[in-house]
This record gives sequence, C-alpha cells and structure tokens, in this order.
Amino acid sequence: AVVRPHVVDHSGSFLRIDTHMDNGDFAAFLSHSGMPVFDTVLTMSLGKRLADFAVAGAAMPKTYALASQTLG
Repeated sequence: AVVRPHVVDHSGSFLRIDTHMDNGDFAAFLSHSGMPVFDTVLTMSLGKRLADFAVAGAAMPKTYALASQTLG
C-alpha cells in the first residue's frame, strides 16, 4: 500500500527499491511490477539481530524504512 503509488508514478523510468526480502508477498509484488529482486540488503538493528525478536508461534516483526539519497 505504501510503495504501490510510487511504483505506478515511476512506470517506464528507473526505480530502485532496496529490501532484505528475497521471497514473500513484497518480493512477489516487485516481480509483478517488473522489478525482480536482484540482490538483498542487510537489515540492521540496535542490540539484537532481527531473528532475536522472534517469538515461538508468532509472525516475525515487520520492518519499514524510507530513505532519500541525493545524487551528485
């Protein structure tokens, strides 16, 4: 829901999305949008690894981030 409008607005132009997910719903969305996952990035957290937040029987926490980088 957050990414879809930006993908639509940039149809036909260069668009890069960094994600640590190489499969699942988000990766499938990217693939269906014409952006197959090429590589993944490292997810960083303070004090623990993301996997350390897992609780038996519960879904893994969702991570979100928006970043803006200038070129040149």
